[in-house]
Amino acid sequence: MTIIRQQGAMKRSEYYPLSSAPGRSLQDGDKLIISTDRFAGTIQVRVDGAHSGEHAVVLPYGATMRQVLAQI
Repeated sequence: MTIIRQQGAMKRSEYYPLSSAPGRSLQDGDKLIISTDRFAGTIQVRVDGAHSGEHAVVLPYGATMRQVLAQI
């Protein structure tokens, strides 16, 4: 699971195994993302930072960085 915390103008991402959820607390403004580690036959690439394209791209295993860049 991922907890994204807004701290002023900055965001911080914290990553935890789902099994640790009972020991975690959320704060006002936090964003919680629950996702699987793996989708059959695909990879998910997350793109952070200043850009105007997609922030998550799903591609088949063996995809190249060129394929990621073509989608963002």
